[in-house]
Amino acid sequence: MVLHANGQTGGSHLAGCASQPGNVGPYTGLFPKGYKVQVAATPTNPAVFRDKTVALVSSQNFETQTKTWRDAYERGGQQAAANTQAMMADMARASGNQAAAYGIGLSQSIGSDMASGRKLTDPRRISDEVVIGLKRSFKEVLVATDFASALDQHAQFIALIDFQQPIGIGVLTDNSTMTATVYVLDAKLNQILTIEHVTKSGTGFMGFDVMDAIGAGMTTTVEGLRKALVEKLPRVNR
Repeated sequence: MVLHANGQTGGSHLAGCASQPGNVGPYTGLFPKGYKVQVAATPTNPAVFRDKTVALVSSQNFETQTKTWRDAYERGGQQAAANTQAMMADMARASGNQAAAYGIGLSQSIGSDMASGRKLTDPRRISDEVVIGLKRSFKEVLVATDFASALDQHAQFIALIDFQQPIGIGVLTDNSTMTATVYVLDAKLNQILTIEHVTKSGTGFMGFDVMDAIGAGMTTTVEGLRKALVEKLPRVNR
């Protein structure tokens, strides 16, 4: 689980929600292939969560997006890129190409300024917001690697985080969307509540370049999910 922050129910079947190209269904890897998730016909009243424990589980999409981001910007990826640029600048100076050396140095400076922009694209902004939302309604919020682990910790409910965005930075199109979803399940693994926000290209992806646009899209998604969480998981009095 990757986190930045510290009986059958009647209804329709859900084999797995539609996913964007390059993404998979939210329940992929958590249920056997072909398993039909039961979806409650009527959403559960949040008041029942007041004295209950919920376990937070991340989908394969969320895990993949977060690992990709960390590999690029935290686990030495950013430093490796800076080292490569420094080496190229030294080579340019040694060859007498001062213009190239200056250009590479300027690129390094701009790269440093972009660090804050990269942070805006961190998928863990989604999980941070979800944790805050869950704490408003549930007595306790745990973290679990999968559904079995959640039930082993005696959680009465499970909140599955799914996050989907265009795969392959630089491929934003007029149809691009960024979707953050929280699926709440009961102890029988029936889906009883869905909380979601979708940011569509042209409404949230506004920026100077692709990185800026992805960061803006993430911010719009986080803000939209926050509102959805407040609406569907209101604060309860204990």
